[in-house]
Amino acid sequence: MEVLCKWHVIVKYILGHESEEKFFPVMTCAFWLNVVLQSLFFIIYIEPNNVSFYSELPKILIIICFFSSIGLLYFAVNNNRRYQVAEKWFTSLNATYAIQIKIIVGVVMLLSFFTLMVWAIYLM
Repeated sequence: MEVLCKWHVIVKYILGHESEEKFFPVMTCAFWLNVVLQSLFFIIYIEPNNVSFYSELPKILIIICFFSSIGLLYFAVNNNRRYQVAEKWFTSLNATYAIQIKIIVGVVMLLSFFTLMVWAIYLM
């Protein structure tokens, strides 16, 4: 859970939100997590096994996965003590190191998002 809080704090500062803002970074992290995990699931399991999308089960599982990730991230950042530790960790870093972390996390999120999403769409 501490890792999720730290990730949320980094994303919050990448997006330029206020220090008390939690909603939009949670939605950003949940959206990214869902696209990446569902793309991986499609590439690894659905495409090789020829699972049909005509049934309702994959659609229901996608929706459940999305709301579960929102709930998990909300639960992780809703613990004030844990969140303050993550916030203090990031704000206590020197400026150069904080910028490096933001760039690394941003690039990893951006590349994994577009690479996996385009790959999954190509396989469809």
